[in-house]
Amino acid sequence: MTFIPSMGAGRKRAEPRRLVPGSSGGGAAKRVKKEEADAVVKTEPGVDPNEPVDLTALSSDDDDDDETLADLVKPRRRGSRAAGDGRRYPPTISFDDPFSPRAMPVRCPPNWHTVDGANAAAERLSNEIRLLGVATLTLASPPGEPRVRDTLESLASPGIRASRRTVRKNYRGPAGCETWNDVGEPGAPRGVSVPISRLAECAGAGIVHVAEPHGLNLLYALFQGQHPVTSPWKVPLTRCVVLLDAVVDAPKREEEGGKATGAKDSVVVELAVYASRLMFEMIADDHLKLIMSHLTPAAPVAHAIAEEPRRQKRFYVDQHEAGHASTHDAGFCFTLPGLLAAAVNEGYDDCGDVPNMRLPLMDFQRQTVAWMRDKEASPRGLNGVFWEERRWADGGVGSDDGGSYWYFPLAGELRLAEPPLVRGGMLSEEMGLGKTLEVLALVSSDADAARKSAEAKALKTEPEEAEEETDFEMKEWNADEPDTDEDPDEAEERLQREEETRDGLIPSRATLIIVPPPLLRQWEAEFSKCVEGNALSIGVHVGRGKKTKGARQVSERDLAAKLADHDVVLATYPQLQKEAKKKRQATGGGDGGGGGGGRNEKTQKILSRVAWRRVVLDECQMVRSSTTQLAVACRCLVADFRWMVSGTPLHGGVDDLNGELAFLGVWPFCLSDVTDGFWSQRIGRPWAAKEADALPLLHALLKGVIVRHTKAQRRVGDDTPLLTLPTATRRWRYVSFYSRMCNLTDD
Repeated sequence: MTFIPSMGAGRKRAEPRRLVPGSSGGGAAKRVKKEEADAVVKTEPGVDPNEPVDLTALSSDDDDDDETLADLVKPRRRGSRAAGDGRRYPPTISFDDPFSPRAMPVRCPPNWHTVDGANAAAERLSNEIRLLGVATLTLASPPGEPRVRDTLESLASPGIRASRRTVRKNYRGPAGCETWNDVGEPGAPRGVSVPISRLAECAGAGIVHVAEPHGLNLLYALFQGQHPVTSPWKVPLTRCVVLLDAVVDAPKREEEGGKATGAKDSVVVELAVYASRLMFEMIADDHLKLIMSHLTPAAPVAHAIAEEPRRQKRFYVDQHEAGHASTHDAGFCFTLPGLLAAAVNEGYDDCGDVPNMRLPLMDFQRQTVAWMRDKEASPRGLNGVFWEERRWADGGVGSDDGGSYWYFPLAGELRLAEPPLVRGGMLSEEMGLGKTLEVLALVSSDADAARKSAEAKALKTEPEEAEEETDFEMKEWNADEPDTDEDPDEAEERLQREEETRDGLIPSRATLIIVPPPLLRQWEAEFSKCVEGNALSIGVHVGRGKKTKGARQVSERDLAAKLADHDVVLATYPQLQKEAKKKRQATGGGDGGGGGGGRNEKTQKILSRVAWRRVVLDECQMVRSSTTQLAVACRCLVADFRWMVSGTPLHGGVDDLNGELAFLGVWPFCLSDVTDGFWSQRIGRPWAAKEADALPLLHALLKGVIVRHTKAQRRVGDDTPLLTLPTATRRWRYVSFYSRMCNLTDD
């Protein structure tokens, strides 16, 4: 008897992102906290990830239950096969479609992409599945075994008896229906298709040989994706269709001598993979990554991940100067310094001279400015580095999902919600390497474009583009429709954005820089030192101030408009936090008694009334917790570009990144474990356990979002240090004291 390891063996099994199986309320969505998701998976009957699954187990409804594998693969008489039409695999079908005489396409429900659609699938009320793509494998017969075609036909000959079981997961709603057997196979007529469970078992037993190195693991992953016990909802996540009509002879390979090589008895089979709605509610999984990496998509990829061009290496890290181990050292990799060391930039293109700058930029600073400008010009923003957009084969006909879904190849995660379009990044130069100068150089290099963009928005010469640029956060930050269980911080952020959209925003060319209060005067001084004359204007936001008696109070919108008419605006975190405070009503009472009437303390809204060119958060570790009122206020600011600046972005641990990246909207790294679970499942827990699987994801995140140089770097060409400081000199100067200062007494 042959066993196949269960899905997720050796790894944590994927957990539901949002849904609880059988959620109450007539299909209403229920968001799942991390600990609740764990409880759901543990309390329901399932399998131990370390225990194998017996593939020989067939449904009790199967007429051929007593047939052994040896009986199945005996040569049988070939039966007639239905002729396939021009579209062998329809874009959308029912899970129990028998593919006889051909598949019957169905219309995708309009709410398939919504949370209600996912709940309907979990409650067995909806069974529509959609085509992800087709994979091919080459199968051959080992010596002493029947011909591979005979083996495949023998596996398909018994068929599978149709199974329909009534299941009620929601006792306030209608009953659902399960149309699969114990191993996730739907009913199938004799001689039409090969069940993936039987094919995987034959390959594991050596009855058929898979030529591709990944073939056996791919069959295992496909079977496990279809087995209901591996799903938190006990529902098949995928369906794999292997039609006998699609089996063709494998082409012969020719050697240099002209002789044909390869197995005499080998065929190529097609594996059409359909995804259920619940597949998109699973956290990233390596088995899904394996399946997706070998699929030919059902439709051309709409937007693939752009490959980063190879650039000349200009710098290297002097390990002796750095004072730490190599980034390849296993122990050092799982430290915060080791993580930042992996983000060090080794070279980029040069932006050339930056206009209107008094101080010249060094070569690494010019490269940093070029990197920042490229990030701001990126068509798909930061999420374009990680996510690719794929199209459904039917273009989304009948559904309201726009015809697209999104795939994260590095982690193996599917999502139906579009990642937000955010342009910017994180500037994380080591202290003393000129982060302030680089930010001001970026502003100066973009001054003309910023002015034209603000004028275009103000005049509304391009209304569609202006609307897209000023209102994009409403679409981006609320890609998931709000529901009754919406997180309070998300609700507050959404309401504030709706209010700002109704009032209208003031278009501006200005870059808003939020700094800690002690650094405000330092930024003013650096601006005067770095920028030439009156090339750029600077404004400092100090609040509305107190109203003086008899004086006319300036409106908040007028103050915002005055700030918007600058190139750079400085403000502090406390000043921004004041704008985030909710309207509070103070009532009489307490120890002093008294029945004084209530009064409303109105919140000032000045910074949030402007559509900024860019927003820069200096010392961004101030917002490392994404749930604080300050962090929410920062995310509510509207800007074309967003930047975070800090030489030490990791203040207390790797989890700081999860909170900080919420400002940049880098999916799925910025999503909270309260509503999602990716960070804890794929980053937090593996990092704490020092599992190697966490490092590729973290390194890819840092390389795609952060630019960093250190003083320990040297130039490749002449081996000079990155930053050359003047030689220290010591001079003695004698100071004459006053006579009374020298006459010390014991008074």
